[in-house]
Amino acid sequence: MYPFTAITAAYNSAKFLPDTIQSMQKQTVGQWQMIIIDDGSTDNTFQIASMFKSDPRIKVFRLPRNMGVGFAKAYAAELASGDIIGILDSDDTLEPNAVKTIIDYYHKENVEFAHTMFRFCDQNLQPQKHNGKDRLGSTGMPEKYDSFLDYTIANPHDCHVSLMLTFTQGIYQRSAKMSPHFKNAVDKDLVLKLEEAGASMNCIPEVLYNYRRHSNSLGSTKKHDCMPQIIFDAQNRRSRIQQEEAQKTWDQVNP
Repeated sequence: MYPFTAITAAYNSAKFLPDTIQSMQKQTVGQWQMIIIDDGSTDNTFQIASMFKSDPRIKVFRLPRNMGVGFAKAYAAELASGDIIGILDSDDTLEPNAVKTIIDYYHKENVEFAHTMFRFCDQNLQPQKHNGKDRLGSTGMPEKYDSFLDYTIANPHDCHVSLMLTFTQGIYQRSAKMSPHFKNAVDKDLVLKLEEAGASMNCIPEVLYNYRRHSNSLGSTKKHDCMPQIIFDAQNRRSRIQQEEAQKTWDQVNP
């Protein structure tokens, strides 16, 4: 088993995918795995990804047709063998020290879920600026929110807690896992489920992820928005959990 697995869902990602894969190969630690799922691309994404299969740490799979990012990420997560799983989108990159920093943070803090800080970049991976400085994201969920669900309801399209999303195999297996039918916001849906499984919110206070913004990225469009359904599902799950806990308490005091 590897200490870390990066999972990548790729659809028509031929232009940017080499940067993503090479950012893994440039990591300062060598013990990692990368699972790439070609989600029925109509360009040469699969061929490009396959060029890297000579590296035994990189596994490439192809779906027979386009199933959507939820299905592709869920499939990749099931194939991952790392102790820690991280979601690396097919147009983004990691800093060379990312994997080592994430692994060290998990061991030091004994956590099951963490996200990193990230840098906003243009389509050429040049940092976007704000007041002359690199524009950064992901400083953690504000303390005024009691839960990630409350935060999500108030900020449904904010990505600051889902890049780079990492979690242990253990918490993922205890959670409701990724929903294969969602076409976007899959990471937010998973954070809600990890919270429901008992994971606390943790932010690794280093910029480890480069978030590339371009016209075709999922984050650049609100078409077919899944957030209303994701929030509705989370509320229903939490209601059931509360009912089950109440029933257990009742059974204990009324044997």
